This record gives sequence, structure tokens and C-alpha cells, in this order.
Amino acid sequence: MYPIPWYAIILIGLPSNFLTISIGARLFNINISIQKRVIISIIIGILLYFTRHLTIPGLNSIALIISTALLLRIISRLTLWKAFLTIVLGFVVLAIIETLCNSIIFSLFHLNFGILAARPWINILSFLPTIAVASLLYWLISRKNVILYNLSQYEDHAK
Repeated sequence: MYPIPWYAIILIGLPSNFLTISIGARLFNINISIQKRVIISIIIGILLYFTRHLTIPGLNSIALIISTALLLRIISRLTLWKAFLTIVLGFVVLAIIETLCNSIIFSLFHLNFGILAARPWINILSFLPTIAVASLLYWLISRKNVILYNLSQYEDHAK
């Protein structure tokens, strides 16, 4: 795993975490305030910055999902299973969008993943279409009130 600069955390990690929580919560009809989503995203960004080099590739995604779900449970007082499902769904949706966008961008500009370690700004620029598509998707989900499954029908807060 290549080292991640602080500005990449701010420009990629924070919006990515925010959209992961936002999309997952919206699709499950769970109301989480913007302030709580921002706080969780900042904390996860800080954790990611200091722990990214410690994890085995692939395990960092699992650690990210678990730590985000735990923080969501603590800060939003959701049950653990609601928090976990919310994060997993948001993570999967964002991963699909990122994979599709990166495939297109990398093909158009003849890039490879090795260049991202050497030039973090290319990583940031290649993430802009992902942010745009994910933001548009979140806006459409919110506007059309798309709900994949209504988790709000169950007990809202952990006891």
C-alpha cells in the first residue's frame, strides 16, 4: 500500500466517507444528520491516514467498513446491525461507481494504477468523476425518494 498524503485524505477520503454514509442511509431510509456524517467522515479520515500503511491490502477496506460502522453506531446511536448494513451498502455502491469511473478515465488517458502512488494529484483528479456521479446518484435517490429497504421501521436507536 502506498503512502497517502494528507491532502488526498481531505480531497478523496472525506467526501468518499461522507457519500458512503449518505447513500447507504438514504437507501435504507435512515435519517443521519449532516453534522454527524461530517464528524464520522473526519474521524475515519484521520484513522485512515494513520493506519493505511499498517493494514494488508484488502484488509484496509474491511477495517474501514467495521470502524465506520462502529463510529456510526456510537455517534448516531443506531443499532450495530443498522450501522453495518448502511455502511456496507454505501461502500458497495461507491465501489461500483469508482470502478466504472476509473475504468473509463484510465482507458481514455492511458493511465495505470502504478502512477497513482507516484503522483497523488492524478489520484485526486481521477476521483472527481466518482464524486460527481455519486453526488448525482445521491441527489436522484433523495429527490425520487428511492428506498431499497425501510430499516426505519425497526427500532431506531440502540439501547
